[in-house]
Amino acid sequence: MNVFPCRQTMLVCFILGFMSACGSTNSPPSPSFPPFAVTTINANQHPMLMVDTQHHAIQQLDPTTGQVTALAGLAATPGKADGLGPDARFRSPSEVVVSRDGGFALVADTGNHTIRRIDLASGLVTTVAGLADLPGASDGVGLEARFYHPSSLALSRDGTFALVVDTGNHTLRQLDLKTGQVSTLAGQAGVSGERDGVGLEARFYYPHGIALHPSDAFALVADYGNGSLRRIDLGTAQVSTLTHDPTQPDQETTIERAIDVDISPNGAFALIVDVDTPALRHLSLLPPEVISIFGASNARQMAIPVDSPRQVSLSTDGDWAVVLDGNELRGIDLATGAVTRLPSSYLAEARIAVPK
Repeated sequence: MNVFPCRQTMLVCFILGFMSACGSTNSPPSPSFPPFAVTTINANQHPMLMVDTQHHAIQQLDPTTGQVTALAGLAATPGKADGLGPDARFRSPSEVVVSRDGGFALVADTGNHTIRRIDLASGLVTTVAGLADLPGASDGVGLEARFYHPSSLALSRDGTFALVVDTGNHTLRQLDLKTGQVSTLAGQAGVSGERDGVGLEARFYYPHGIALHPSDAFALVADYGNGSLRRIDLGTAQVSTLTHDPTQPDQETTIERAIDVDISPNGAFALIVDVDTPALRHLSLLPPEVISIFGASNARQMAIPVDSPRQVSLSTDGDWAVVLDGNELRGIDLATGAVTRLPSSYLAEARIAVPK
């Protein structure tokens, strides 16, 4: 069974640890996907929610003390039950995103092939789309819809809809949070490939990371299997590929294998993790769109190079980013390029196992 866990999200998200995903002989090189994803509920980073993929639980993390407390699910007890707090069960959840008002969170429950909702006031967990133990690709309302290892989520600013990266199906799905309607936005279930086009005509190959522009007009997708960065316009469902700057063929502007992406709160730029180079790349979302090694376009260089980047997340004010580099978290001041190693106590408190 192929599981493609974990990613970052809407607001600021920190990714902790990583694990290897299995793949068939026809699959691209297996990426290392983090078994932990953390997202803040507010700009002050209090509290923070953490997806503990390996222990099938959702936890709260105090960023000042490193204290981890349970929010939903029971550690080391996989399952599919809805319920209050510890009565609920998850199976290899991979990502959590939080509404702007902090009222609820959505979880990509990858192992159950479902999307779950947590009411943050009461701790009540409910299944909003998909049916546990029944993978598939069908569109439909709520429990009638089917997913196959959904791995990543992006939530609209007003919290009315979510985009779902349905990794195992090679598709992008849209979930209407008012009606529960799930529809396939782009790609064709079970058919991998690399093709631009409108809606079902487009092709992806194990897409992974996703970020929604603050205008909700388009999203960027890290199409891991194809090693490319894709753009989908939500109004037309047009999918296009953003891979390099054709005006600068001699510079290091080509993305070799995008695994993650995040967009600044003002929508001016995106940061992309290129896992094969390895590099953190900067994409201007203002004309002209140019991809470059981060810092090259504005003479800022990172204080230390990245060795094995896997995830990137921008703060809610867009002033800094957090990068998972190997099993370390690095904070980057985007104004100066200064890099700081974040407290490793977060990793210890989260009981992260890092396979060698």
